[in-house]
Formats: sequence, structure tokens, C-alpha cells
Amino acid sequence: MGSGHFPSEGFGKAAFFKNLVYLTRGGVAKDADTLQGRAARPECYDVAVQKSDTDYGAYFYYGGPGFSRYCKY
Repeated sequence: MGSGHFPSEGFGKAAFFKNLVYLTRGGVAKDADTLQGRAARPECYDVAVQKSDTDYGAYFYYGGPGFSRYCKY
């Protein structure tokens, strides 16, 4: 999933999305700074939500190696 690296490995390794927004029922775009993430199988993959005061806005790193000796399906 993603780049095959866990979120804790950060920029240059883990996959990420930046400038996250959501639309209200009225169609207004709002910054997703209250977003929370949860991985069902953190031994396989994970997510780390962050908020930045830079051009990244709300963002998250995600991914993991998937199937491995620690993650068996």
C-alpha cells in the first residue's frame, strides 16, 4: 500500500496526500485539520495525520509493506 514504507519513515519514503479539504453540505471547502486516521492492521500498514502551517495544509502519510513475516493474512 502506498510506497511500501510505514508513515513513521516520513518524507521521501512514505506515501502522502497534502492540502486535504472536505466539502460542507453547502459546497464550501474546509481545511481537514480535524481529520483523524486509524489503520485496521497497523502491523501491515498505518496512517499518520499531520497539520502544517506551510503550503501542505492538512496532510497524512500512509502505507506499509503489507504482506510480510509480521503481517500474514
